Amino acid sequence: MARVETKESTWSFDQIYDEYKTPIYNYVYHLVGDREQADDLTQDTFLKAFRALPKMDANLKLSAWLYRIATNTAYDALRRRKLIAWLPWQDLDHEPADVESADPQEIYLDTTL
Repeated sequence: MARVETKESTWSFDQIYDEYKTPIYNYVYHLVGDREQADDLTQDTFLKAFRALPKMDANLKLSAWLYRIATNTAYDALRRRKLIAWLPWQDLDHEPADVESADPQEIYLDTTL
């Protein structure tokens, strides 16, 4: 059992994880709408919490703190998802390069001369 000592108390991280893993997962799944991503983000949430817990004091409202970490983790993932957009092949303005054609340097030199 992993024990995390904070400034004023000792937390059992295993107990925290067992108690909050399902509600945090359900919350994150509600935010992102994808089961695999929710599972990954839930693990990220608890990893961040595990690293930060030793710096927290005994007055920490654990559930609110975990939900805040989960919210920030999910929002970060949603922002990253919007930055990477895949275009279907038919939306390309040009034809993809012919991979089996001649040496790319030769093609480049032919077009610049």
